[in-house]
Parts: sequence; structure tokens; C-alpha cells
Amino acid sequence: GGARADGSDSKAGGGRKQRDAVAERGQQQLAAARASAGSAVQVIDASWHLPATGRDARAEFARERIPGAKYFDLDECVAPSPLPHMMPHPKALGRYLAGIGLRSDLPTVVYDASDDGIFSSARLWWMLRAVGMKEVAVLAGGLKNWKANELELDTTQPSAPEPAAEEGFAVEEQPGRFIAAEQVLKVVQANQAGDFSTVIIDARSAARFKGEVPEARPGVQSGHIPCSINIPYTKVLTETGMVRHANEILSFLATEAHIDLSSPPQRLIFSCGSGVTACVPLLALHHRFNIPLEHCTVYDGAWTEWGAVENNFPIAGPSSAS
Repeated sequence: GGARADGSDSKAGGGRKQRDAVAERGQQQLAAARASAGSAVQVIDASWHLPATGRDARAEFARERIPGAKYFDLDECVAPSPLPHMMPHPKALGRYLAGIGLRSDLPTVVYDASDDGIFSSARLWWMLRAVGMKEVAVLAGGLKNWKANELELDTTQPSAPEPAAEEGFAVEEQPGRFIAAEQVLKVVQANQAGDFSTVIIDARSAARFKGEVPEARPGVQSGHIPCSINIPYTKVLTETGMVRHANEILSFLATEAHIDLSSPPQRLIFSCGSGVTACVPLLALHHRFNIPLEHCTVYDGAWTEWGAVENNFPIAGPSSAS
């Protein structure tokens, strides 16, 4: 069996053919679904851009979007915290989603408008899976490929969202989908003692991981979590923003990341700068290798928390062997 559109694992030899979580035909499939009179597919634009890009995701959504899309603001729907876009309480997330007109019982496709094709959309996919939504897919290639394929765009001024009934958004928190720094520290200590049953994956660029470049956020040091493995999120994507084929990802994992998925760790922790791009390799490894979602977790504080000078967590960097 393969990975389903809902991001869960299909059973081998199951009945109807399952749709892929990031099927490369996803663009045409979504276009056909949108054109169908009885279509109940919900579409969410989860675009979010790093401040250095100078891009305004909400303003871009107002200019052009996939017809019927709602806009989800990753900076607005958050837990109260000094750290950026932390996962909100499941009920708060449900209220926000109902408020922009979404329901929990309909098939949902998430996309973003990044140059990478898949960027912040994987974060919202993980958030929705973490509150029990099952039929959630990430649009392969994102808006950039939608436009390249000359599929329909809505360029009219978006109307204010019509809230759905709050009871129409049922949430059921899935345990262990996010992990706190104290738990990560225990994993580091276990790794240092030779226990690699849990592995930490860092999705930042190799230069940031190695501590060769300064971090953009003030007060955050360069380097990485000791014993963590670097899988830059861009390495699991093609230039057009599709998830790479399994053999390409395996080649990178063997030669660069030194991780063997033929006997995968019992648990994988995904981290990055602030918890967004961590979800891209998570999506890719789940989709291409059927890594069960219950074996995956996201370190939500990520490097913004771990690397903060005042937190004094152990750091590996350019002069360290770990």
C-alpha cells in the first residue's frame, strides 16, 4: 500500500486505489474537482514567507488564488508564546478554521505560493493531521505550478469569509505530534550515550546547520542540536516543487545524511528554524516511505528556542564533530 491523500497509511492490497498525499497529478486532479458541480473539496492557501523575502502572503492571496481558496495565516492562528507560530490549542485551531469557513469532515487540499513549490503548506498539513483531520493533502508543486500549468485563477477581490458552524469543526488531538525542548534534550543525551532509537532531523540549510552563517533572528546562535541529522527541506523537493522520488531521496540520505530507512528509527523528531520547514521532510518521508505519522513529531520551538543564548542548550557547530 501507499500513502493516501489523507496522509495516513493504506493497507497493502486494499480496495480502491488511494490518492497520493502529494500526487504529482495533484494539480490536474484538483482542477477537475474544482470544476465539478458537486465538489466538496476545501482549498486552503497557507502561504507564509520569511521576512527577508519582503513578500506579503495575504496581499498576494487577495490578488490571485486558486478559486474557492481560504487564507490561513500562520502568524495569526498561534499559541500565546514569545516563539513564532507555535501550535495553538486544538480547540483554538478549530475555532479559527471554522471562522474562515472550513469544516473538519471535508477533503482538504493545502497549498502555498512559495518559490519552492512546497514550503509552509506542509506545516498546515501537519497541524490539521495533529487535530485529527484525515483527508488532508498538500498540492504538489504549489501555486507556482498551478500558474505554470495555466489553470484557473481567481483575481477578483476576495469576499470576507463566511464562518462555518463551530460544531462543524470537530478536533481530536493526536498525542505526541509536537515535542518540547526538555524532551529533545533527553533524546540528545540518549543519542550521546549510543541510543539512536529516536533521531533528530534538522531541515535548515547545510550552511545554517554547520554554523557557517549567522542566524537572522537576534540573540540566536549558529550551529545545530548535537547528534541531529541535516536533511535540508529543499533536498527532498525537485526544482518544480514536487516531492522527489524515493530512490533520489534514499541516495541523498545514504550519502549526505547517513540515515538508513531500511531499518528506520522508532521515532523521528523534525526541527528547523521555527517549526515550518521541518514539516517538508516529514511529509516527504511519510509519503515516499510510509513512515507512520505516529512515529513522527515536530520540535515546535525549533532552532529559535534551542539556539537562543539565554536558554543555554548544548550546541554543536563548525568546530564540533557531532
